[in-house]
Amino acid sequence: MSLFLRILCVGLALLAQASAAQDVRYSAFGTIGYARSTDEHRYQRAVDSDGTLARDSLLGAQIDAALTPELGATVQARLAPAGNNDEEVNLRLPWAFLSWRPDNALTIQAGKMRLPVLLYAENIDVGATFPFARLPVEIYAILPSWDFYGVLAGGHWTPGALEVDLDGFAGWSRTSARVYMRNRPGSEGPVAWYEGIHGALAGTVLTVRRGDNRYRLGVLAWDARLDTMRFGKEYPYVPIAPGTGYYQTSNALPGPGVVMRDRIRSQIVSVGFENELPGGFRAVGEGVLRWGERVDQAAGTDAWGGYLSLLRPTGAWTPYVYAASLRSSSRARKLYAKLNGSRIPDSVPDAALLNASQIWGADTVILSDQRTWAVGTSYALASGQVLKAEWQRTHVGRKSAFLDVPEGTSEGSRQLDVFSLSYSFSF
Repeated sequence: MSLFLRILCVGLALLAQASAAQDVRYSAFGTIGYARSTDEHRYQRAVDSDGTLARDSLLGAQIDAALTPELGATVQARLAPAGNNDEEVNLRLPWAFLSWRPDNALTIQAGKMRLPVLLYAENIDVGATFPFARLPVEIYAILPSWDFYGVLAGGHWTPGALEVDLDGFAGWSRTSARVYMRNRPGSEGPVAWYEGIHGALAGTVLTVRRGDNRYRLGVLAWDARLDTMRFGKEYPYVPIAPGTGYYQTSNALPGPGVVMRDRIRSQIVSVGFENELPGGFRAVGEGVLRWGERVDQAAGTDAWGGYLSLLRPTGAWTPYVYAASLRSSSRARKLYAKLNGSRIPDSVPDAALLNASQIWGADTVILSDQRTWAVGTSYALASGQVLKAEWQRTHVGRKSAFLDVPEGTSEGSRQLDVFSLSYSFSF
């Protein structure tokens, strides 16, 4: 990948010098966003009862250069909270690609791009382009990565009143996933870290437009490996006395042995729509189904999520409501419940270590079981400037992968409210 990036950077630098006499467009975007929860525990990395600007605030800029009538270059830079650290802010390049368009029906892009699977995936950082205070985490956190390095080929047709786009893409991604555990063998108290994930991906997206209505179908396959974390397909039960035992979650514990894996292979199918309704209303919805091979289900790979929103633009105002849900497979939920409920009496030698291993094993199941209701509105101050306010109530069933709940605190059947206020611009 380093060689690929060097070639791309050199090419962009040379082409940028040659583009002085060509068409170059500059744009900027950003959001100042405040969020506060009614729960003292962190939700979505940064939101708690103290309030934060860290979840939604960012600043970005983009350059689009027409190098020749057929060849173009796009570079986008974004300054935002780091994707691999809870405390830092960093500068990244979500977009850095070359595009070749020999005619109106064909486009080929190569470089670093956004995965175009979901409706707002490509403009997820540009808050002024969508009405929600924040895109529902129940859908937009289900993708393995937002970015990828590779090639995208797209076709465009206009049969009758329709516009049809068919895009195929392939490449690889390297990203980080936040892992929170209530304890970890060898440490005291909760532990959170970012696990590196890298692998190849491929997919296709079909988008159909008719006027202001848009419909999208996406398919994505992903084959990735974890940098350090390992998980088991099953954790064998080890009896130590009548009615007492534990699940072997590590080969460091006595037992028949557990096969640990570092590979996640998953497939994703998504559907989405934006549709005008009678009376000036507008409906927006998306659904995603993610599943993996049988060996991966224990890690919570299998899940489904979706949201449905109703909006009513009225002048500068766009009030909205939406309902969203994200749930892992029943197999993953049962495995989590089995491990989470396993306890050894204190009188048993090494009971503390064994009990900690059960909690650790449960937390390797990256489980999500939550649903959200939200009410909000956006107000267009001027072209490209939007104020937004939102209240959302999230109910956590068995567990939410986005909520940091320490050991000893009931994490199931929890309810929290999140209030958001933001200002977004784009010009």
